[in-house]
Amino acid sequence: MRKNVSAVKIGQVVSGLYPKNGSRNILRRFSGKVLKKAKAENGWYITVQESSDANKIRSFLMNKVVTGKVVLDA
Repeated sequence: MRKNVSAVKIGQVVSGLYPKNGSRNILRRFSGKVLKKAKAENGWYITVQESSDANKIRSFLMNKVVTGKVVLDA
């Protein structure tokens, strides 16, 4: 997953690193299926259903994603 949000499509499986609680210097891994992508006041974000953590749904601001990639197309 690149900083270019147009490269990410709904239904794709993505993985990457994101700051813990959104602002810490500690990174956490995320991986899951993209449910939604949209633009908010702070910029583009994606909503991901994580497969590793009991199917929790989380939102990630693309400006803060440190590194990531599209794993496969669903």
